[in-house]
Amino acid sequence: GGSKDFYGNAPPGELLDLSALTGIISYEPSELVVTVRAGTTLTELQTTLAERGQCLPFDPPHYAQAVPAELISKNSLKIFKIEDNKNPGVSMGEKESKVVRQGNKVHVYITAIRSHFSPDNIEGVKMGDEVYFHVTNLEQDWDVPHGFAVKGNNNGELLVMPGETQTIKWVPDRVGIFPFYCTDFCSALHQEMQGYVRVSAAGSNVPISFSLGKNSDTTRLK
Repeated sequence: GGSKDFYGNAPPGELLDLSALTGIISYEPSELVVTVRAGTTLTELQTTLAERGQCLPFDPPHYAQAVPAELISKNSLKIFKIEDNKNPGVSMGEKESKVVRQGNKVHVYITAIRSHFSPDNIEGVKMGDEVYFHVTNLEQDWDVPHGFAVKGNNNGELLVMPGETQTIKWVPDRVGIFPFYCTDFCSALHQEMQGYVRVSAAGSNVPISFSLGKNSDTTRLK
């Protein structure tokens, strides 16, 4: 009794004693179904559900509880240091973004930050190449992930969390210009996060080149 006293005035009338009608009748965690008697306390029910990592979808409000900050601070990291990224494909900043050919494998070391990719213009990819995009999210705020996809790529997309590097493989299936873009809304300029890869015919003499923000034959970002 008294579990709703904090809502307002004390309820009038006689109390209905349901203490004799307590207990969980049946519980099937895999089916998300539980049947309890009318007098079962929420505490008992919530404790049983919590043992299986479950909870009521409509848990009632409770009084606020204070806990020492040191008990939760280590689990409340809000800044992700790019220096802690040990992925072999990481680019620590835009100056480290680049495109490297190794035989028929092309490695694109690309960075993402609101609201552009670097590089965002890539040429020199040829039919028969395997292209590996190593995407590093330079954001360090915990709630700014970036997505990455290449139009026509059949193996989906990436979701790259702040400070993280993820890799996706793409094999062009035709000559042409292919856009890549962010697939996770990140800011008001989300739609600006895009770039292009030009794919040439096999055996062509188009060299690897890449740039940021313009079409040029720059082979390194300054």
